[in-house]
Order: sequence, then C-alpha cells, then structure tokens
Amino acid sequence: MRPPSSPLLAAYRTALAAALPPKPQVARHWETPDRLHWLALLPASDGFHLAYSLGRLRGTPLADGERHTSGLFRLSAAVFPGVDEAALLRGVGALVPGAADGATRAFLGRVVAQVLTAEVAVALEADAAGLPLAVADGFCCHVAARADALFQPAATPRLPGHAEERVRAALVEMDAALSARLLDVFASPRPDLLDAVRALAGPRA
Repeated sequence: MRPPSSPLLAAYRTALAAALPPKPQVARHWETPDRLHWLALLPASDGFHLAYSLGRLRGTPLADGERHTSGLFRLSAAVFPGVDEAALLRGVGALVPGAADGATRAFLGRVVAQVLTAEVAVALEADAAGLPLAVADGFCCHVAARADALFQPAATPRLPGHAEERVRAALVEMDAALSARLLDVFASPRPDLLDAVRALAGPRA
C-alpha cells in the first residue's frame, strides 16, 4: 500500500500538534501527562474525529476493555486551528466517482474514509517519534467503529453481495492505486480494519 492521503494525514498532525502536549489545566487530570498511550481516529458521516489517552485519569476507576480518554473531538478549525475541514471533506468526496448511483457513492464514500483513516493510523504508529508528545511503552493507534463504540475496532469492509457489480464498476472509474488498495482491503482475511491495513502496509521500516 502506498502512503495515506497526505491531506488527511496533515490534518491529523495539525490536530495533534494543537492538542499535545496538554495544557496545564488538562495535564493536571492525568497521572502521566507527559506520555501518549493511545490514539483513536474515527471517520464518520459528519467528518473525521480524534481521541487520545494519556494513561489514567487521577482518581477515576477504569472499566475493563476501555481507556481513559480526552473525549472525542472533530477535526475542524473551531477545535483545531489550521484544519480546513471543508477542503478535507471535499477532497475525500472527490475520490468517489460522481457518475455512480447514490447508494454506491455512499458506500464507497464510507469505505474510502475508513481506509484512508486506517492508513493514517498506521503512518502515525510508524512515526511515533514524530508525534508532539513522547509515547508510552505499548503505544498504539485505533480506528473506532463508531462514536458510541469508541473502544470497538472498525470492522474490515466487504464488497456487498447485492451490489458487487455496481461497486466494481465504480471502482474501475476511481484512481487506479486507490481502487487497488480498496480491493485488497475487501479481500483481507483480517476482521479488524486496522489490522488489515497494517498487514497490507507490510513490515515497519
């Protein structure tokens, strides 16, 4: 797989640079405010989102299978100055052929956003030294299933059996490299999207 869409990666880097290191009023709530433990990225119908964890919040119990997080933030200029959300969404939307029917465009739009987000997560993991805060042992990225299932991994998308012909026809009209990446993801045996993209990306340098 080639490197992820640079506008999306750049937007996430801009957001992380604005959020980290945490401001003193935020840092005082964490036991280890100088270490980034986890990043969660989420593509959704209303845009792209980010959450992070600095380990444990002071004096707060932690449920099994969950993490303490900063909360979920939308990649927008209102939250992260310097992020051009409208341009980002237009750019991602333009990757899907406009001639496809509405259902096919909606499906491919979701899949493109998911795969690009997973590629960004892989890139950020691979360049942990370039993040604006030192990472803790065991640091990892996560692509969430939904905003209301933040700790659940996004599932690997599959070609829809009832519309496979229409989707394949639309893929032919897309950028050839992106289309090939999507077909590789559809065919991956791994059930979690991020694991599928990690495997397709190959060994880390």
